[in-house]
Amino acid sequence: MFTIVYMSGIIFKVMNVKIAGIIAEYNPLHRGHIYHMEQTRRMGADRIVVVLGGNLTQRGEMAMFDKFARAEMALRAGADAVVELPAVYAARPAREFARGGVAILKALGADQISFGSESGDIGALSTLAEKLENETERFSRAVRQGLETGRGYPAARADAVRQLYPELYPLMTTPNDALALEYLQAIMHLKADIAPVAVKRQGSYFGGGTRSASSVRELIRAGRAEETTRELPEELRELYEREINDGLCDPARLEAHIMLALRRCSPQQSGEGLKQLIVNSAAGCPWIEETIDACVSKRYTRARIMREICEMWLDLPPVPEHLPYVRLLGAGKGSETLLRELKRRAGGLLAGDPVKLRDEPVFKAECRITDAWGLGCIRREYRLPGRELTRGFVRT
Repeated sequence: MFTIVYMSGIIFKVMNVKIAGIIAEYNPLHRGHIYHMEQTRRMGADRIVVVLGGNLTQRGEMAMFDKFARAEMALRAGADAVVELPAVYAARPAREFARGGVAILKALGADQISFGSESGDIGALSTLAEKLENETERFSRAVRQGLETGRGYPAARADAVRQLYPELYPLMTTPNDALALEYLQAIMHLKADIAPVAVKRQGSYFGGGTRSASSVRELIRAGRAEETTRELPEELRELYEREINDGLCDPARLEAHIMLALRRCSPQQSGEGLKQLIVNSAAGCPWIEETIDACVSKRYTRARIMREICEMWLDLPPVPEHLPYVRLLGAGKGSETLLRELKRRAGGLLAGDPVKLRDEPVFKAECRITDAWGLGCIRREYRLPGRELTRGFVRT
């Protein structure tokens, strides 16, 4: 279980455990995510660390459930510790999302990264990831040709794969395999010593017949939450019911704040391209949905527009050159030894006290996001400003 290491005159006790990382949003956590964790342990992981997106999601939407509630869900579902994927990575395109998550796992010294996969074919995924990470001139030319037709970069790249590597193209067409490719590229790009582990989907969703997170959210909005909660273990069901009662973020409550922020942007501030298009659309549209619809095109997808709007509204900083910190969101029962090991492996980057991060630009953005997220809720605790600085990490 432990190895004794002598270094610089100091004796260290080092855990002999295999730590697997899972990068997720759990918006919200459902039975399929539990299956994923169970399979990750069956495939050799001794401990599971979840890198969890915060209150702003990769699609540029506010999460339905609070990030600390989702961290608690992850711990009750089988994770040993939960750390945060800051919005400067989490609310970006898939490449930045993946690189941020893998950078955190590398900093924590994770031995594995576990992800869902429609194909379950690590060999084929690794082959295509290597080709994407080390583009040939012919491939780059095919991508440029796609961009010249007005297509966005993801679509242009997928077309290039279909033309040049048709046998691997199906991996680009399914959501989990597509994200797995980004994780594998991030491992190569960051030269991370992390082994990939693919958990193959069974049936339509993990475990067969399990609803997706988006379908769970739709049922909750429709007042049919019991159809999802009855599938969960009792302790998770109680947590769900607590949050559903008055702790969910309703994006409709945020619309006026977003529209006002966009209308306050002058054309000079917004520059050219997508930002200018958004500002012009907001000036002539009464609703946020109409503003987004006016901007959607072959080049600009809905998700990209929503991320851009959030960046403008919340003043998100650019992706930092180096990982500034790793914030602990939650730790499971009996995890003290694991936390010491993670702190040792992270070399001081792991932070449990948010006050110590208050001067970090990346953390300041998290403070703005959580304050804005809270305005979409009716629970008094969530609506109060400054919660990022007063909320310690979750313990179960």
